[in-house]
Amino acid sequence: MAPPTTTPPATVDDMINFVTNFYTTIAQPKYSDVADANLHTMEWIRWKDYGGFAFQRLLSVPYMDFISKADAAVTNRVDSYTDPAYSIQVHTPHIMCSMNGVFDDGGPPTVFSTNSGDFAGWGGDWCGFYANWWNLTAGTEKTGANAGNVFAATNLASNPATSPYDFHMRDWIEDADAFNIAQLLVKDATLTLPTALQQYYHPTGKAGYKTRFQDFYNGRFGGNANTAATTATSMLMAIDNIKIAAGRQVFFNKKVAFKNSFQPPDLDDTESFSLGFVTKFLALIAAEKLLP
Repeated sequence: MAPPTTTPPATVDDMINFVTNFYTTIAQPKYSDVADANLHTMEWIRWKDYGGFAFQRLLSVPYMDFISKADAAVTNRVDSYTDPAYSIQVHTPHIMCSMNGVFDDGGPPTVFSTNSGDFAGWGGDWCGFYANWWNLTAGTEKTGANAGNVFAATNLASNPATSPYDFHMRDWIEDADAFNIAQLLVKDATLTLPTALQQYYHPTGKAGYKTRFQDFYNGRFGGNANTAATTATSMLMAIDNIKIAAGRQVFFNKKVAFKNSFQPPDLDDTESFSLGFVTKFLALIAAEKLLP
């Protein structure tokens, strides 16, 4: 039986305290190596929501004995909390799933390529959003509001309460924070996950979560619009990574409405679609510059 969950809204400090308590009382005593303790903390927190067969193939597979003992030991989880910048309910297991992927891979791949860390975070959300667009436009002219670049720029990072499409603002926050925090851990092997969370959510000056989208854009895509667009297209089409290609197809099969008529992404369509990804990304960066 899964541990009981807290009733939102919890604060970001509630989440940090939850992770810190798990790390210091359960993960660290079992795994003295900092990287191992960090990894097993991520794995346990994401496991109940992101532990199925697809994620077992995509991410590191934890020791089930550790998972079971941790389940029995934890009496209270913080599975969601209020983001300090946008007052949106953020899902802790999704952040840890995405972070787990980036941490496994040691950071971003070579330019234009994608890896499991991408698909566990922004890439999986992006594929879901593509399926939304395909459902809407299959068999029709992709023009006007339904043109790829227009649809993506208009409907990405939307309000989940009012939008029927994937890759909501909550997902952008979770994917950006997961990548940025994982990068802190990858770059400093002595840094514990609780300390990284403290640094990120309680930064000195304009940093951490206050610059999450700029840091994500710079760290993952080199701060380059062409790299971001080409990588987004690669996520939808590339077949060089078997895990991603297989996972993507399973994802499309689950998401698309007309499975028998679904066609693989078309290059012209995806290139247009990916331009909208970059447009929205840059808009989020511009907006966060106005935050206090």
